[in-house]
Amino acid sequence: MAVFMEPIAGSGERLCVAVAAQGADRAYKVVPVIRESTAKCMLGHAGPGFLEMINLVVNSLEHHLKTGAVLGTWQPPMTGVYPGEARSGRVEDLTMMLRTTARNSAFLSRMADFTADDDVEVTVSDRWLTQVKEAMAQEHPELVRNFSRKLQLYTGGSPTTFDYVGGNYVAQLSRIVPGNGLSTYNRTAKSKMWELISLRDKGHTGLFQIENFELILYRPGKNDPSFSESDINRVYEVFHELVEEADQQELRVHGVQSPEGAVRHILNGEAA
Repeated sequence: MAVFMEPIAGSGERLCVAVAAQGADRAYKVVPVIRESTAKCMLGHAGPGFLEMINLVVNSLEHHLKTGAVLGTWQPPMTGVYPGEARSGRVEDLTMMLRTTARNSAFLSRMADFTADDDVEVTVSDRWLTQVKEAMAQEHPELVRNFSRKLQLYTGGSPTTFDYVGGNYVAQLSRIVPGNGLSTYNRTAKSKMWELISLRDKGHTGLFQIENFELILYRPGKNDPSFSESDINRVYEVFHELVEEADQQELRVHGVQSPEGAVRHILNGEAA
């Protein structure tokens, strides 16, 4: 759930100031998303006072959740504070849900603010989307314009980028490969999965009647000589975990082993 505040009372303008998530076991996390430098840049000498109000809101929400109460029943401690929609979902950790919420609603946040406590973020170089676009340009150059489209999922939130948005098909492209970056790839894939679910469930006025939503995942072949058997097995364990989670949300996940395979699947999705 995102929490919004008016930086100037009565202005009608709303900024996401915090995000919160709660598990089925009532475990919870609340994270403020406005940094001190940002508040000072936006509000000048009024910045510190605004941050104090954010802290009051965060403390109020944490106290509410500490009692075991349901996230969606929280009442703000002051006027000008607006709780967002409390959405349910099946996730492995609260940090991933916080990242997705922040990506959709908190354009002033940093994704580094939502790194799991027991996991160090690994920087990975990912040309997968570019490779798929290049392959599409060879087959159907007129469809390249459908890549990397920004859509507004929530009022007041920052636009979300979707890797492919066609006439009857939306896909997010991600990949999972062995190595130190596997956990990062896994989180990225899950985040994109939940963006698709949000788009499907929320709808979008500019999309007309799109019915097909899918996560396309690159993973190396089971006999790929570049990796050890144990590395390949771990990748496929992660892949099947993602498929199972998507099944719970009635979302399709399709595995491919090349940009050309991704293009063929996108074309099939458009034709369905």
